[in-house]
Amino acid sequence: MRTNPPDANARLLASHRVSDGQLDARRGLALAFAAVGGFIDALSFLTLFGLFAGQMSGNTIVLGVQLGRGDGVAAPTRAVPIVVFVIAVAFGVA
Repeated sequence: MRTNPPDANARLLASHRVSDGQLDARRGLALAFAAVGGFIDALSFLTLFGLFAGQMSGNTIVLGVQLGRGDGVAAPTRAVPIVVFVIAVAFGVA
């Protein structure tokens, strides 16, 4: 494994420092993305009969709960968006 000398590491860290203004802008952008993602998830949950469109973690959790309760009838409604998401990611990477 190759490592940088200590002075090279210090130069590398110094080159990646951001100003307070840049940090505030990045925090604001992260907050905006989180707010939009939360809004999309809440809206899709309310309008798509309890499905999460923005993040698959919610669908995965509810799928696990349904399978744990033995609700095999409702489980496919959670599995379909997860499978479609995985396929779309695979096509997006290819």
